[in-house]
Formats: sequence, structure tokens, C-alpha cells
Amino acid sequence: MIRGAPSLHGRVALVLSAMLLVVWASLWFGARHEAGDAAKADIDARLQRVAMTVARASHGLLDRVDRQASPVIAPIEPPATALASADRAPAFALRDSQGHVLVQSADFPDGLPAAGSGYGDRRFDGQHWRVLSRPAMPDRDIIVQVALRATVTAARAEQIGGRLERGLLWLLPVIALLGLVSLWHGLAPLRRLRRALADIDPEQPSPTGWADVRLPRELAGLATVVDRLMARLARVQARQRLFAASAGHELRTPLAGCRAQVEAARRTRDGQRRGRALDRIDERIDHMDHLAAQLQNLARAAEQGVTTSRLTLAPLIRETVAARYAAADSAQQNLFVESLDEHAVIRGDSSLTQSLIDNLLRNALAATPAGGEVRLCAYQSDGVVVLEITDGGPGIAGDPARLFSPFARGDAGRISSTTAGAGLGLAIVGAVAEAQAAEVRFDQTHAQGHTVIVRWPAG
Repeated sequence: MIRGAPSLHGRVALVLSAMLLVVWASLWFGARHEAGDAAKADIDARLQRVAMTVARASHGLLDRVDRQASPVIAPIEPPATALASADRAPAFALRDSQGHVLVQSADFPDGLPAAGSGYGDRRFDGQHWRVLSRPAMPDRDIIVQVALRATVTAARAEQIGGRLERGLLWLLPVIALLGLVSLWHGLAPLRRLRRALADIDPEQPSPTGWADVRLPRELAGLATVVDRLMARLARVQARQRLFAASAGHELRTPLAGCRAQVEAARRTRDGQRRGRALDRIDERIDHMDHLAAQLQNLARAAEQGVTTSRLTLAPLIRETVAARYAAADSAQQNLFVESLDEHAVIRGDSSLTQSLIDNLLRNALAATPAGGEVRLCAYQSDGVVVLEITDGGPGIAGDPARLFSPFARGDAGRISSTTAGAGLGLAIVGAVAEAQAAEVRFDQTHAQGHTVIVRWPAG
């Protein structure tokens, strides 16, 4: 684990927190806007109520004006329905059709101009006012005008906004807590999967079994991949154990033979017997040397990142056939190269490709009895380079694919004990073919013998 790297919980929580803050800020600004609209609507409704009250009382108010001896209009107090505070109570006036003030409240601003019917905003004497004008006595063309300072609207907006903000302040921690709880609960399957992986024995890997458990879609795919990986690791470890056991057995057998021949050479005084014992020791050493070389080739073929280049197949086939020709002739076997395409080019490693050809040819000669034939041909067709090696042996019983496993050997009736190898030849062939993106298969269409076909992508 990289130090300092935030956890998945932390990353998701950070993203959720940022989203929550953005949403909360949007709600806050929206609340402020809504508070302004609500305050304006509330003030307008208040002006409308006061205007209706004044309109209903307009007859009595005008009678008081008519009884005054002087033509000067005296200020009067606002009606009882107005607010008690003079700063928050709407001021009102009654005007005639020419806009002259007939009656006004004590706090109505002198000189406020008349306005048309409806709501409006006015600026007078350095102050902003919200004004409503509407008919009070249609039969006498009397207009009632109600006004309220804009500071009252602002104060009302602050009051409404404060209530909304307090609600949002309570809502923020509640939503954050619910989000964290939901996040912790949602990532619980991931924590359980982590514990299941931590409980896997590295010496005996096995599937977690979580692929069969109902999981979120993302984790279900991950659990399936992990189970497949564990199954592959188990198979690889099983093959490695089998390989190590088989390699140890293959090395112990010639060593035991060498030890027996050494004891025989020590006990005998016969020079011929001692010579035969030394010859057998030399054979065992050759076998171990061949086994070590094959193991090295198999390990190199299984390496990742082997450097490849363009290779012409024909020269490699000729060189391999020439190296095996003397042994085939001494075994009274006929080795033929039927056809070689000089322009067949593949991509691969030269020594590994030659090892592939040599192992196939060696197996073909080992399976072919005296007087039999082994035939080779190579050609290119439709972007594919093909190598075919046909032997004259008795064929293969069962599934030929099993022969590509390390230390697997052919049938006892197919390969004699004198020509039997270490059982690594076809394993090397399979590993080299996989490294070079090639395909190897057996084609047994005749009563006797079989053909090994290798197909490379043309280079």
C-alpha cells in the first residue's frame, strides 16, 4: 500500500462532501432569493389589507375633513388595523382625481407624488418606498394610496431568510451523517471481500466463493475475476509441484544408475566390465546433460518478454535436419524434406524456434521404426506459415494434448525405451509456440503415424 494515498472511503467521502457543499450553497442562495420574494409578497399583501381597511373607513374620514373649519387638512392617526410600530406600519393617504391629498396618516411622506393604480417602487426624500394605489370610492373618484418604507421589506426578508437558513444549518449535518452512514454501508461488501482475500492461503490458493454471492454489479465482476485468478494460481502451483517432483525423479534415476555403475566398476577387476560400467555412466551423464538443457529451454520459452525478430524458416529447418540426419541413417530411418518455402518468414527467437523444430523432429524419429519415413515441409498460405512433420509410428492413443505437459511421455508401444526422452520435448514446443503466438496441433488421418502441424502468423 502506498503511504499517504487516501482510502476509497476518504475519496468518496471527499467527493460527497464537495457535492453536499455545492448543493447546500445552491439551496442557501435559493433560500435568500425565495426570502426576498416571500418578503415582497408579504409586504404587498399587507399593503393590500391596509388599503382595503382605509377604503372601508374612507366615508368617516372624509366626513371629519368636511367638518373642519379650515381648508388645511389635519394629519390623523392610522387605522387600528395598522401595525403598532410606526416604522413598520404602512402610511396612507386619500387623494381626489386630481391627486390632491384629502386625508393622510401622520407618517405619510409629504410631497410623495401620486401614482397609477397598482404596486410600484418610489424614491422620495432619500428613502425608498413600496406604494400601492387603488380606488377607494369609485362614485367620488377617490384613490387610496398606501406606502411602506423599503427597509421594512428588507427586514422582513432577513427574518424569513433567517428561518430558512436555520433549517438549512440543521439539514447540513443530518444529510452529511446520512451520507457517511450510507457510504460505510455501501462499501461493506468491499471490506468483506478484502478480508476474504486476506484469509487465502498463499501456499494453497482457492476461489473466494464470492462470485456466487449476491453483490453489487461492480463487485460481482471483481469477485468473478479474483476467483478465476485464484483458480489459475491453484492450477499453476499444482503444475509447479508436479514439475518439481517429476524433475527430481528424472534426475534421481540416472544418478542412481551412475552410483550403481560406480560400485560395479569398483568391485570388478575385469577391464571389459569396468569399461562397460564407465560407458553406462557416460550415458547417464549425457541423459542428465540433455535433461538440464531441456529444462533450461523450457524455462526460457516460458519467460515473458523474449526478444523476437524476423526469421526465415527454411535455413533453420535445413540446419536441424542436417544435425539429425546421421542418427536417422544409423537407425535405418528415411528422413525427407519434401518442400521448403524460401520466403516463409515468421517472428520469433532463433534458438527457441530451432529448439521447437528439433524437439518435433526428435519425437518423430523416436516414434518411427527402422525402415520408416519422416517427412517435413514448410510453406506460407493466406498470411500463415505452416510447418508439417509426419512420422511413420503407430500413432497416438487418447488425447494428444496431454503430451504438452512436462514429463509426459507417449505410449509405451509408440516410443521404445532406447529412444525415450525426458518427456519435456513437447512441453518446450508448446511453450515456444505460445511465446510466438503460434498454434500446434496433431493431425492423425492415416492408419499409422501422425502429423504435427505448427502455424505461425507470417512475419
